[in-house]
Amino acid sequence: MNINPELLSAIDRNQKWIEKKCRISEKNSAKGDELINEVYLNLYSSNKNFSEKLSVNSDAWVKKITTNVTASHINHELIEKNTITTSVENIEIPHDAKVEMIFDLQVAINYIKSQMNERDREIMFLYLMQEPHASIAEIIGLEVATITNRVSTLKKELNEYLNRALYE
Repeated sequence: MNINPELLSAIDRNQKWIEKKCRISEKNSAKGDELINEVYLNLYSSNKNFSEKLSVNSDAWVKKITTNVTASHINHELIEKNTITTSVENIEIPHDAKVEMIFDLQVAINYIKSQMNERDREIMFLYLMQEPHASIAEIIGLEVATITNRVSTLKKELNEYLNRALYE
């Protein structure tokens, strides 16, 4: 099978992003590796659809497929196993990060996974990965203004949760 060179280039450019997104979505290292492989399989399988599109942003295509696969994985985990992880091993955290910051990140990721609907969860994960609002809008399929409003609302919700957790 001949893979579209533009798609291959986008996959290569976004390799670290794909791995980071998968590691955020799955804390278990072995399952994370499986998730990464599943993303790549889906990306290569999407070659025909990608090639048929007349004008598509290849980077957005890669990120959208990755986001869809990781969202499906999280939904499956939540439904089938009814478990929520609070660990964030395998996520790159600066060595000088304070223990409190790491704990807050763990609590925030757990809250995002367990309390937000699929669309909001993916918006927040993309936001935490420092994707610009325009990129998030393209990946999720909403207007930039809508993403800006959702991020603002979800940050406020998450902040209120974190502040409540501190005083309980």
